[in-house]
Amino acid sequence: GGVAGGRKPIRSVHREISESPSERHALLMLPVRPTDVKAVVEMRRAMADLSVFRDKIQACPAASQPEGPMPDTLTTGVASILAIFAKNRRVVEWWLDKLVIGCTVGSEDTDALTREGAPNKYMQKMLREMATLGVVIDILDLPYQRGLSVNWSADPRMQHVKAIITLCYRLLKQSVKGYDRNSDFMLPHVQLFRSHLGKGLSCTAAIREIYDGKRRLLNQVEEDQVVQYVSLLKAKKDPRFIVFLRAISACDGQPVPNNQAFVCKHLFAEHAESLIPKIDITGDQVTAHIEKPGASDSIHVKAMDFTKAVTKGGISIEMADDVMEAAVERLSEEGAAMRYLIRTLFLFATLALGRNQQALGYLLKAPNLDMSYDKILAVMESPTVPYAIRSRFTHLMIRLWIDRDPQSSKPQVLYTRAWSRAIMQREGSRRSLDVSRRSIERSRGPTTPKRAFSSHRAESSPMGRAPSRA
Repeated sequence: GGVAGGRKPIRSVHREISESPSERHALLMLPVRPTDVKAVVEMRRAMADLSVFRDKIQACPAASQPEGPMPDTLTTGVASILAIFAKNRRVVEWWLDKLVIGCTVGSEDTDALTREGAPNKYMQKMLREMATLGVVIDILDLPYQRGLSVNWSADPRMQHVKAIITLCYRLLKQSVKGYDRNSDFMLPHVQLFRSHLGKGLSCTAAIREIYDGKRRLLNQVEEDQVVQYVSLLKAKKDPRFIVFLRAISACDGQPVPNNQAFVCKHLFAEHAESLIPKIDITGDQVTAHIEKPGASDSIHVKAMDFTKAVTKGGISIEMADDVMEAAVERLSEEGAAMRYLIRTLFLFATLALGRNQQALGYLLKAPNLDMSYDKILAVMESPTVPYAIRSRFTHLMIRLWIDRDPQSSKPQVLYTRAWSRAIMQREGSRRSLDVSRRSIERSRGPTTPKRAFSSHRAESSPMGRAPSRA
């Protein structure tokens, strides 16, 4: 028999929600759109292929992580792991690309390494609930428990491993973007991710995104994390390390004082002077000198060279904007130095947020930084300086010369009162009022009623009688 309206009845798999072993099975109990069903089916397929790949790595014999460079002759276990990555790279990369692109909306960029956009909450939720994130973390960890070393990443024979792990970190970054539940899931694995820092595996952005905009997690940042990033900056002036230090120093436009203190303590220390670019402002021209790690010479960057227009996606933009959007690995030496300069200026403005006197004292007196009012204003007005730099100097003008006076405490008016306290005060005021009334009456002495006073006058009148009323 048919159903009224020609529609099929909805049949649920479970009668009660409590029968579901986990919340991810709620999709089986509620009617969903066909597009959502398609997304779940694709996620299950991705999960199946990634799980098979993970199981192949896990089946290899365990071995400790070797030290030193990659040897010319590889052991059987290492060779088998490299062969697994080489054989399965195409399938794994295809699924990771698809998942990364599916995690963001509102972007036309199809490159998983550079795509940014608003987070897709539905996809982020599925990644966690269908255990895909757990499989991806296993792929990041297992190879280095089976004989590979993170120090081998620069070797050409590790290209397949490096490509897959880079995409895994890119997926983790997009999965936690603006989503606290996934960040809480990732937090216990931060120590693993930190062991890959500085090895060319692009894990910095994923670690930053775990904390970015989440004050509860930012308050859990330890000083040793800041020390690690500052030491990495000394070895390699990667602008992504600067972005992490800036991200932990503020949350939603408000300062995080403890983290600001950590960054100022180690970034502005005497042994870290080489990390601060030397900025020369002559007229409306800006030139930066950035020391090369482990070398005595510097990279000279002229701001005016990055005002040229380039076309990207059919839109004309300044070269400085293109440098900020491109993948760091694809930048030239000058492009990476320009990006480092812009990120550093933004970090300075963030450290001074909230009138941080420690940062203000250094930035206004640093010999390498000419941050006088006139010089900053000249850069802001210069037509030969890219907008990316002029906007950073605008932030510095606000933080260094406008909103910079020390904070002072002021008494606050209490507009709310506890009701129980108000009742107690009212009863107390009533008792005190009664006491004061009784004391006043005692001080005045006894009073005579009006009627008694009238009769007293009648008795004392002449002739011993009341006066006539005629």
